[in-house]
Amino acid sequence: MIKPLPPSVFPAPMSPGTYLRKRREAAGVSLELAAVAFLPWVHGNGWANKLSTPPGSSPDGPRLVRLVLQVAVWLAELEDDKRFVDGIALAQVAGVIPFEREAYDRLVALRYGVDLPPPAICRECGCGVLTACFAEGHACAWSETDPHLCTACERKEAQAVAANVPETADAS
Repeated sequence: MIKPLPPSVFPAPMSPGTYLRKRREAAGVSLELAAVAFLPWVHGNGWANKLSTPPGSSPDGPRLVRLVLQVAVWLAELEDDKRFVDGIALAQVAGVIPFEREAYDRLVALRYGVDLPPPAICRECGCGVLTACFAEGHACAWSETDPHLCTACERKEAQAVAANVPETADAS
């Protein structure tokens, strides 16, 4: 029988921005690469037209680079909880970064003081029921000792602890 941890041991829910950052990092996607996926949406909403082209430069090259950098800054603001998004912008994020929309929405609601239970996501990588990690050929599960940790992150923590334990046996 698995004994649950006492409530005082449960970590506070992570912020919505931290959740997005953890999911982006777990997917191996940089802010700049995520920003590139926004270009069609950004162009359609007129952001591209707000950038001026310096005299003597190609209208597409430097302007496109500046646009990607501006979108990367906007995404960083999401991860720093300086802004929250929904609708089409959140769908664009989901097209690049695998995350659970309900978990994000719940974290935003919690941030605004709505009394909800926190979403079931791993405190380390942010994976959940619909966004499980795949390690060693199979999907992760929930840790038997910590309900806020997936088995893939539990293994990583155990390996990190084992790597830092000094040998005490005599090697002679």
